[in-house]
Amino acid sequence: MDTLPKLSLKGKVSESEWQRRVDLAACYRLVANMGWDDLIYTHLSLRIPDTDTYLVNAFGVAFDEVTARTW
Repeated sequence: MDTLPKLSLKGKVSESEWQRRVDLAACYRLVANMGWDDLIYTHLSLRIPDTDTYLVNAFGVAFDEVTARTW
């Protein structure tokens, strides 16, 4: 099975964006821990302030696999 390389964005994005990525990843894992991730097409998203960029988990990535470094 092919897997995606583990690329890190830390240091390549602003501190503000990095913290938001960390917080969003924590939200995904909290939702998974509570068992709220069993619905089809469920997702959480976050818009980076002052940009048109939104963060959301990649299709096929389970909530308990989401990390701040790989979006």
